[in-house]
Parts: sequence; structure tokens; C-alpha cells
Amino acid sequence: MDIDVAATPEPIAEMDRLGDEIAALSAHIEAAGAHLLDLIREFDARGGWAHGCRSCAQWLSWRVGMGRGAAREHVRVARALGSLHLLADALARGELSYAKVRALTRVATPETEERLLAVGKAGTACQVHARTACPGWLGENLDVGWAIDVLHPRALLLVDTVATIRR
Repeated sequence: MDIDVAATPEPIAEMDRLGDEIAALSAHIEAAGAHLLDLIREFDARGGWAHGCRSCAQWLSWRVGMGRGAAREHVRVARALGSLHLLADALARGELSYAKVRALTRVATPETEERLLAVGKAGTACQVHARTACPGWLGENLDVGWAIDVLHPRALLLVDTVATIRR
């Protein structure tokens, strides 16, 4: 089926305006997300969740309605950004998305942060995720807890089998 859509200046300009508005709003949302992570880090460090919950992630799940995995990741990222100031600042300015920062904080250290910030700015979220998910990319070990969370449920059987064999 061929659709003949004339690319006139008026519709193109309107789409450019909409695209700019989407990008600007996304940057504001990422900046708000950075503030949320700052609050989570402080709340977690001060034990604000300890009145009836086992963890900050459990509290986030209960109070904010986050899924358990998302809550754990928010706490992990919030904690990591406490020592990764370049990534935290880029997120707060809306220069990096939470998806990129989430991936980068899996492998970033204060020593590798500047290099990883450049990777985050240059790549798509998918590319950044793929680069940082590769064990040994920067000489680190694979985060097995994260791998289990993202693997297909059938992979859990393999993980259990390997753990049994190692015992």
C-alpha cells in the first residue's frame, strides 16, 4: 500500500515543533527524576523506611506504587549516584536519561565515570545498555542479581542448576 504524503513545509515545521516539545518535556522529566533519586538516597540513608518495611525498595513499592524490581533499581541507582557526581549532574540537567544512567551506574566508578559519561552522551539508551551489560567491558564482573532480573524466567532454572552444581 503506497501512501502519498506530500512533505510540505507546514507539516514538517509542525512535526519539528512537536518533536522539540517532546524533547524539552523529557529533559524536565529526567531532571525531576534526578531530584527523586536524591530524595530516595537521603531517605534510604536516614532509614526513613524502617518503620514497618524491610527495605527502602519495599517502602517505595508500598508508598509510591513502584514494582519491586523498579524500586530496587531506583534505590541502587540513587545510592550509586551519591559517588558519581558527573552522571548525577548530567541527569539533573536532562542531558542523560534515567535509562542511560541506570545502565551506566552498573559499571561506573569515580575513576571511569568521565569516560562513561561520554559513552552515555554519544549512544542511544539501547546502545549504552548493551555496552554496559557486557561482562568485562571495563574489567568488571557481571552483576548477577541484575542479570537474573532481566533474564527470561527459564534462565532462572539454569542459574539454579549452576548454583546446585557449584555446591
